[in-house]
Amino acid sequence: MKSCFRLLSTAAAILSLSGCDKSPPSASTNTADSQLAEARDALQRQALEIETKTALMDKQLAEMQQSLKENENTSLRSSLDALKRENEGLREQAEDVRRQSDAVSRRIAAAVPPAPSVVQQPAAVPDYTLFYENLAPYGRWLEVAGYGYCWQPTVTVAGWRPYWDGCWSWSAFGWAWQSNEPFGWITYHYGRWVELSVYGWIWVPGREWAPGWVAWRQSPDCVGWAPLPPEPGACNGVYRDCDSRYSLGPTSYVFIPITRFVSPTYVNVYAPVTQRTTIYRQSVNVTQIVPRSGHHHAFVQQGGPPRAQMERACAHEVPQRQVQVVHADQFSRQQHGHPRPESPMAMVDLPAVGPGVRVRRPEIREHVQRPVPVSGFAGVPQRTASEIRESLANERQDFERRQHERHPAGPARHSSVTPGVGPQENMRPAIPAERAMTDRGTAEQAAAAAEAERNRMQARAVQQQAAAEQQQRMAGEQQRHAQEMHERTQSEQRRPAEQAASAEMEKRRAMQSAAAEQQQQATANQQRSMAEERQRREHEMRGRADAEKQRAADQAAAADAEKNRTQAAAAQQQEMAATQQRQAAEQASADQEKARRSAESAAMQQQQEANRRSLEMAQRQSEEQARRGAEDQMKAQQEAAQRAQEMAQRQADEQARRAAEEQARRAAEDQMKAQQETAQRAQEMAQRQAEEQARRAAEEQARRGAEDQMKAQQEAAQRAQEMAQRQADEQARRAAEEQARRAAEEQMKAQQEAAQRAQEMAQRQAEEQARRAAEEQARRAVEDQMKAQQEAAQRAQEMAQRQTEEQARRAAEEQMKAQQEAAQRAQEMAQRQAEEQARRAAEEQMRAQREAERQAQEMARRQAEEQMRAQQEAAQRAQEMARRQMEEQMKAQQEAAQQAMETARRQAEEQARRGAEEAARRAAEAARNQPQPAPGS
Repeated sequence: MKSCFRLLSTAAAILSLSGCDKSPPSASTNTADSQLAEARDALQRQALEIETKTALMDKQLAEMQQSLKENENTSLRSSLDALKRENEGLREQAEDVRRQSDAVSRRIAAAVPPAPSVVQQPAAVPDYTLFYENLAPYGRWLEVAGYGYCWQPTVTVAGWRPYWDGCWSWSAFGWAWQSNEPFGWITYHYGRWVELSVYGWIWVPGREWAPGWVAWRQSPDCVGWAPLPPEPGACNGVYRDCDSRYSLGPTSYVFIPITRFVSPTYVNVYAPVTQRTTIYRQSVNVTQIVPRSGHHHAFVQQGGPPRAQMERACAHEVPQRQVQVVHADQFSRQQHGHPRPESPMAMVDLPAVGPGVRVRRPEIREHVQRPVPVSGFAGVPQRTASEIRESLANERQDFERRQHERHPAGPARHSSVTPGVGPQENMRPAIPAERAMTDRGTAEQAAAAAEAERNRMQARAVQQQAAAEQQQRMAGEQQRHAQEMHERTQSEQRRPAEQAASAEMEKRRAMQSAAAEQQQQATANQQRSMAEERQRREHEMRGRADAEKQRAADQAAAADAEKNRTQAAAAQQQEMAATQQRQAAEQASADQEKARRSAESAAMQQQQEANRRSLEMAQRQSEEQARRGAEDQMKAQQEAAQRAQEMAQRQADEQARRAAEEQARRAAEDQMKAQQETAQRAQEMAQRQAEEQARRAAEEQARRGAEDQMKAQQEAAQRAQEMAQRQADEQARRAAEEQARRAAEEQMKAQQEAAQRAQEMAQRQAEEQARRAAEEQARRAVEDQMKAQQEAAQRAQEMAQRQTEEQARRAAEEQMKAQQEAAQRAQEMAQRQAEEQARRAAEEQMRAQREAERQAQEMARRQAEEQMRAQQEAAQRAQEMARRQMEEQMKAQQEAAQQAMETARRQAEEQARRGAEEAARRAAEAARNQPQPAPGS
């Protein structure tokens, strides 16, 4: 604030000198205007820094309020109130600085001398010949519908984007991008960037100069920036609502840690792409780009992170750059095209031509008819994107409301941009050179001159008002200082009493913590003894259950032995009578077995013959289908290869002709780049045609086969296409590298050989995959059929035997499992209830202790003895309540354990009784079913 007061005092002194002189402007007047402009920029930058602090504090307050909703805390509530008061103070400070900045702006307008009448001249057109000549070696020019002439750099680095390789330095115009790329002195200070689907990043030229056309965001730990897209008409400034205006999202930005801001390059410093959304939601927008007074088509970057904060975080000074205004006729590419870090940054004053004068156009390599800009929310979940857009809309409404309150009758600070409008509707063509452009600097100068004559008479009154405001501020500072001294004296007087009260509180807290620790120890011992008792009871219950099972097994074994003895006696009695019957039955069964075996042998032979015929038929069908598919695919590949060769030959002829024309105008480096681009397009076109033919052949082949075979053939064709595509990509890359070293004739030969090898390899792979798929499918069909028949026969033999055993085993296991689960659930429920009661008792005790402490702190200043008595009574009540709760809890746990044991015992007894009854019942039934021996036998 003191620096701002010094700037205001300097501005007032300069205005007092300039207000007394009615003569035309001189060098001293221009110096005064420049100093006033610097003072205004410093005030605006300071206001933006304070507003950034308030925005970050708003996020912190929202998190603290959410924490308070989840868990009420007295200390957190007091911290929240203190932060709110501090935030309100910062807001008032920011508004005060904004008012001072507006006052300086009015004084600058009032100090401008009257300008002579200006005759309106026809609008001039900027000449971009300097851009055409200096950018041609590093990329290609396109004509994009809705944008005009655009330039795309030839960059082979994966993941490249504008403002990537370089660093930020400080200048008189704010944060300036210091690029390590040879074309950076143009593309990062003039024009804007936009990312198009399929094509990537392209640069849209413009005549306005800025140290960096980016939007800024800052969080407590990171800082990030995003290239600004083009906008219609002339730019009047970019502010904190630019994310909503230009539809910028998390993927539009790159972020780096604050501690790495002072670095020669940020290539290996950027945060991962997966963290951009999280950092974006934790950050706030700190963008502010405004026109620079006295410089036509020049802008100042007032936004971005605070310079002092970056230097403190990095423990290094931020590098500084000078800005030098250079006319296009005096521009030297050797001096400014590859600038050194210590050399000045060039601001080129582009020439202008009158209407009707034809200017040079760039050489257009491609026409883009339907450009599709990439969204700034690509890859962001839809729900998260909706929340971010809603937050941006709210921030923009708040920003516009504050702007309206600060300038209720003034015009809008920037032109509106409708989010989501495509380039055909919302973007201006960049360089159709015949389009007229108005000279904004002349209009501003005329308006300022007209207003200066009216405001000059008020300059002295404004100076007096500034002096009065300064006196009022000094009086306010003195009053605040006196109030602070009075508060400090009162705090010194209260400090002994507070220290005594705090010592007493610490003693009571120590006593309470000791009692709480003893109670926790007793509770832990109790819980440990209860756990041991539970384990002992469970062990006894398992022993009893095992004993009951053993007794039931013994009873069942005795019943089985009795049954066996009875059956043996009956068998001995019936053996004599059954001997003849067995002999007759054996003879009959032998005859039946012989007939059955002969029938089975005949059936097996028929089945084997049928299987053999079906196997041969399936093999012939698969071979026929594989042959047809291979023939169709080979034919399609041959046709595609022939068309690709013809297209490559035509493109080679066209490339040779263009190369010959280009060699007459440019150097060998430009010629090689043009040949590389032409060859790449030819390869891409041939690759697309080959892929299309292969896809159609695969679809036709898949349609002819059966349902299962169709699926296998589609998968094989898809794998063949993917392999062919990867090989074609690899061959294209190698051919491009080979083309850079050889002549056009050798390059075409290498391309033809690479295409032939790729076709042969793809053909062999497709044939091998189709043959293997057919053989594997036939083999699996035969194996599955034989296996199914064997398994069906085996299952038919074993099914009857296993059903009885499985049913009995499952019944016993399910009963035992149900009993064990019931006992375990009862124990777990009792344990959870006990733990929940203990936790609630502990929470209730802690809540009571906090309440007692708060009451004790409130009454410490009034009556110490009453506070001690109340705390002791509260502690006794809490201890008594905890003791009763523990007794009730122990009683409940014991009752629950006893009930669980009684239930398990009853279930075991019932199970043993049922087993004994079932065994006795089976023995009785066996005895009844046994035939009685004949009398006298």
